[in-house]
Amino acid sequence: MERLELVDPAQLTIDANVRADVQLDKEFLASIKEHGVLQLVIAQRKENGGIHVLFGQRRTLAAVENNLTQIPVYIVDTLTEADRMAKQVVENDQRQALTEVDRAEAFHQLSLLGVSATQIARKTGAKKTVVEAALKVRANDTATAALAGGMTLEMAATIEEFSDDDAAVEQLERAAANDPQRFNHTAQRIRDDRKRAAEIASMTAEIEAQGLTVVTENVLYYD
Repeated sequence: MERLELVDPAQLTIDANVRADVQLDKEFLASIKEHGVLQLVIAQRKENGGIHVLFGQRRTLAAVENNLTQIPVYIVDTLTEADRMAKQVVENDQRQALTEVDRAEAFHQLSLLGVSATQIARKTGAKKTVVEAALKVRANDTATAALAGGMTLEMAATIEEFSDDDAAVEQLERAAANDPQRFNHTAQRIRDDRKRAAEIASMTAEIEAQGLTVVTENVLYYD
């Protein structure tokens, strides 16, 4: 049964949020101190009688920080973990944009719950291609580290593509750090080099199968 209650924020429980680092900036804290919590915190009552925050973690923490003794809490029936996280991603994006690291982690957590990329896109309003890229990045340690290091999701997805080639990753990391505008050019050049090397290897195998020798080093004409 849904109901509105005034609750001491210090008595509310909060679990891990999709936001890796909850930011309680000075302006936000000052607003909560002056006006209180104007937007309802959404929570559910647990079997032990405690009230657990589903949406409104920042507001709750800011209220605690400002020593408020009562805030409006709308207590609802249990939400599934997948729906809670999906709605939380949307809510956080509307209030303070999530970082790409936060969003990739949220999508990853949803996928661990068995939610498909299509369903994640539908629930969060993200493009399916973005969700798929985020999941690929999050599943690869090298790409995840690149994303956490400041690369865009698109760049990190490219790192994932070449994660089996240390030299290629090093080139891409150097391009991202020194000349981000040439990052895509560098990636395409590596793709072209790979394609050319694969074609040469295929032709070499075909020629050697005919009993011929392939010369791979530069020689002078008279040699």
